Amino acid sequence: MGVNALIISLLQKKYYKTRLIHKNKYLFENVTIDEFLYMFKRFKVRSEQLTSDFRLRTKFFYEKALYYKNTLIYINIMRKTHFLVLLVMFALLGCKESPQKTDQEKVDSASTEVVDSHTSEISLDWNGVYRGLLPCSDCPGILTTVTLNDDKTYRVYDLFLESGEYGSYDDEGTFSFSEDGENVILSSDNGTTIYAVGENKLIMQNSNGREISSELAESYKLTRLSDEELTFTDAPIEGYVTFGHEVSTFAPCGSSKVYWLNDLPDGKLNEMYEEKIGENSTPYTPLIAQLVVKISESKQEGFSEQYDGIVDVVEIKSVETITEENYLGTRN
Repeated sequence: MGVNALIISLLQKKYYKTRLIHKNKYLFENVTIDEFLYMFKRFKVRSEQLTSDFRLRTKFFYEKALYYKNTLIYINIMRKTHFLVLLVMFALLGCKESPQKTDQEKVDSASTEVVDSHTSEISLDWNGVYRGLLPCSDCPGILTTVTLNDDKTYRVYDLFLESGEYGSYDDEGTFSFSEDGENVILSSDNGTTIYAVGENKLIMQNSNGREISSELAESYKLTRLSDEELTFTDAPIEGYVTFGHEVSTFAPCGSSKVYWLNDLPDGKLNEMYEEKIGENSTPYTPLIAQLVVKISESKQEGFSEQYDGIVDVVEIKSVETITEENYLGTRN
């Protein structure tokens, strides 16, 4: 898109389109300027992981969008200023004393006021753990886990799949609800993120608290994980396996429960994990595994005490890296 066409698109239609694509799909196609700036800031990957051409093109579009956004802000401010001046003039010309309400009118007015008790903050169980696979401009996806606590604190953990040794992001802070009670606003020193709260789900919004409008909109949804107790049988169960320094865990798909995992006596699962992960992966990257497990008779002590229990591996069915395809086939 030429510069003149870009100016017309931004200033008249207020839409922004770039050539940044992922899997033959535009990441930022027909989104507003605010949405582009917000998504770019939220999902940009480290500059050393980008090719110089990709980085330069991204920087060009970002700077152009920021410039045109500021231009639009200036234009809107001037329009609003002129409108307010006219409004004040009409108000002064037409100002007259309004009649006082009688006591009965005040009672009638008060009786018609209704408090909305059906907002997400009031009517939904919003606290809990949410997980989803968000779009990424230079990787298969961002495995995102958001924990909302009763005391209005939160934790976000982003894992950039197949992004090398430094592909994770951890953030903590406090959150509040929007005035209408429909959105949660996560705030920390690193910035602000907004999610709409639905029935057992969070939906990422743009910086204005509105739904992200792109062909990847469905990918911005996180699903609330169940906190119900699990029963293990002889049937395989799918979940996330993680090994690392002082870590050996299994987190069943769709559940907020995380168990300390005792491997087979020959360490087969750990061996398969290391082969799949490779040497340059982000530490503690999970894999999707189908396992037959059972509640362990081991005493819960040491590192295992901080988990929901201990399970023993009985049989290994499969172990795979997380992809967009196999993630969608799980229950989160």
